[in-house]
Amino acid sequence: MNKRISDFFFKTIGNNFPSLYYHLAYFHNHGRWPNLKKPKDLAEVIGRQCINGEINQYSVYADKVEVRKYIDNWLGEGFLPTLYGVWDSFDDVDFGILPNEFALKTNHGCGGNVICYDKEKLDLAEAKRIIDTAMHTEFGGVTQTHYHHIPKKVFAEQLLTDNGKLPTDYKFHCWNGEIKTILCCADRGTGGHVKLKNYDTNWKPMNLLKKHEGAKDIPCPTNFEEMKHVATAIAQHFMHVRVDLYSFKGKTYVGELTFTPEGGLMRYYTQDALLYLAGQKDII
Repeated sequence: MNKRISDFFFKTIGNNFPSLYYHLAYFHNHGRWPNLKKPKDLAEVIGRQCINGEINQYSVYADKVEVRKYIDNWLGEGFLPTLYGVWDSFDDVDFGILPNEFALKTNHGCGGNVICYDKEKLDLAEAKRIIDTAMHTEFGGVTQTHYHHIPKKVFAEQLLTDNGKLPTDYKFHCWNGEIKTILCCADRGTGGHVKLKNYDTNWKPMNLLKKHEGAKDIPCPTNFEEMKHVATAIAQHFMHVRVDLYSFKGKTYVGELTFTPEGGLMRYYTQDALLYLAGQKDII
C-alpha cells in the first residue's frame, strides 16, 4: 500500500476508532491480535488503559514540570537537573537568567528540545520554530490521551553533557514496584543509530529485543546501586512505569516517567519479553 494512503487510512481509523487502531497497530508490530479484555503482556495492559481512559490518571506524572514536586517528595532533593525557569510560551522565556549552557524543552510530550551549548551563538529564530512547533503539537495521538491533559509549558533546565556528549539514557522498566530490566540507550545525539541493550539488576545482559542494536557492552555506571534505589522508590507508586534516569558525573538524575513506551506498543520487544515485563513469564 502506498505510504501516503496507508498513513491516511490509519489516521482515519485512529481518529474514529481508537480501539481498532490499537488492535491493528499491535498486530502490525507483534504479528498477532491483542487481548485487551484480559491483557497479559505489557503492551496489552497499556493498550487496555489507553482505550478505557485509565491512562489519564498518569497525566500529572507525565508532565515534566509538575512531576518534579513528586520526585522531590519521594526521593528528597538533589535527583533532578536544576530548573532555571518555566514559561507559557517561547516569547516569554527570559534568556537573561539562563546560564551559557542549558536545555529548553516543552513539558507535554517528546522531542521539541533545544540544546544550547553557547547562549551567544544560539539561533533564536530556529529555537523559536522548534519550541512553537512542539507547543502546537498534541502528542500522544488518540490513544495516549494522558498527554492531552497536560497544560503546555516551556521550561529550561541544566544541560547534562560532557564535552558536548549526551549521557547514556537508562530506562528502568518496573512492574509492581520491581525493576524488570534496564534498557540502555547509548550514543544519543551522535548522528548514528542509538545503541540499545538490556541488562538485569546484576548488570547481566538480557535477550529481550527482537533486534540487537548494541554491538558492544555498555559499562555499568558507578552509581548503579543508587540508580536502582531511585527507580524502585518511584516504582512503588505505580502498577507499571518506566523510570528514565541519567548517570552524570557520578550522580543520579531523573529524566522523566513514561507510562506508554513507544506508544504502548513496545515494538522492539519479543512476545516473551512483553510477558516477562508484565510479570507473566520468567526470563532465563
